[in-house]
Amino acid sequence: MRFNSGQISEAFDAAIQACKAGEPVHIVGHSAGATTAIRLTKMLYGSGWTLTSLNTIDPVGEEYFSLPPVFAMNYVQTSIPLSGSLLRGAHANNFVIDGVELPPGEWLAHRALSLDRRVQHGIVGTILARRKPCDPL
Repeated sequence: MRFNSGQISEAFDAAIQACKAGEPVHIVGHSAGATTAIRLTKMLYGSGWTLTSLNTIDPVGEEYFSLPPVFAMNYVQTSIPLSGSLLRGAHANNFVIDGVELPPGEWLAHRALSLDRRVQHGIVGTILARRKPCDPL
């Protein structure tokens, strides 16, 4: 399923349904969507569920984000003016991806990070490797 950053309650309801059905739940977000994905992760944890994985790309809005104990992969750039924030938590993994190749016609490295093969392969690899369902707390 796909939701935008303004649909957090719809995404929350869908994630709870999937968790109750014993399905894996992977949340992926970029920029403001990554910040929303972090908020959604905290909401799920506060409701008694831990998701399968959280994958964020250049989350913005805070210097760093503290997470509950969930498996998280975070891809950030540090060499551009609009750099993403780091994640903190027991299972948070931060990867600095600098030197992003800009696709033809693309001028903004922050936007292009989500198209970078290292990021795409990392997220797909995480989703394929982590197939366990949500865990109730």
